[in-house]
Amino acid sequence: MPLLACPAVHGEDSRKNTAGQASSGTQTPGKRTVFGRVAKPADRLGVGWVEDAAAAGGVRVSTIIAGSPARKAGLLAGDLIVWFTGREIRDDDDFFAAVSSAVNPATMTVKRPGEEKPLELTLQLTGAPLRWGITWRVDDAEPGMAVIAHVVPGSPAARAGLAVGDRVYRVGGQDFADEDGFARLVKSLDAPLQLLVERDGRMRIVTLRLDRSEPLKRAA
Repeated sequence: MPLLACPAVHGEDSRKNTAGQASSGTQTPGKRTVFGRVAKPADRLGVGWVEDAAAAGGVRVSTIIAGSPARKAGLLAGDLIVWFTGREIRDDDDFFAAVSSAVNPATMTVKRPGEEKPLELTLQLTGAPLRWGITWRVDDAEPGMAVIAHVVPGSPAARAGLAVGDRVYRVGGQDFADEDGFARLVKSLDAPLQLLVERDGRMRIVTLRLDRSEPLKRAA
């Protein structure tokens, strides 16, 4: 049973981790200093769910965290989420990507047992959206480069074929010197976003595009 949570991210949220502490580098003797976030997820919605094969699409809510955005919006265990902020939910990947990238206020369409018509719910998600669906880290020994640390399934990054470990050297045709520069470019540039990426010693251009159903807004 998945529990919906989104990784804290450099640049697509603030410069603080989920506990409100500033990001910092970690130094291991004989190793380079790597700046990045502890992989402690920031919960945006606060639900557990299962795919419902019998429903031919959607995800079935199994648990709801007390005090979460889902609880405040009136979501109930047993509800079937079929749309989320203009995006059809067919499976886990659709759901995770939709919630990860959604801006506030978010909307969802649910089918509730015993109700004839679908319900429309509006909610305020916690945390910042992962617009492109990536987290990253930087290494102070290799300025001008960022390493992809996580790719959200179903996100623009995943659809473009970006993978964990890919090394990014340019964003939107622009160089960057450090994490702040990389974050600023990723946060501010509109779609389609082109990245100059190295994988296994080969350079290529990866183009990230938003779904037509996703808002062309900059994440704040």
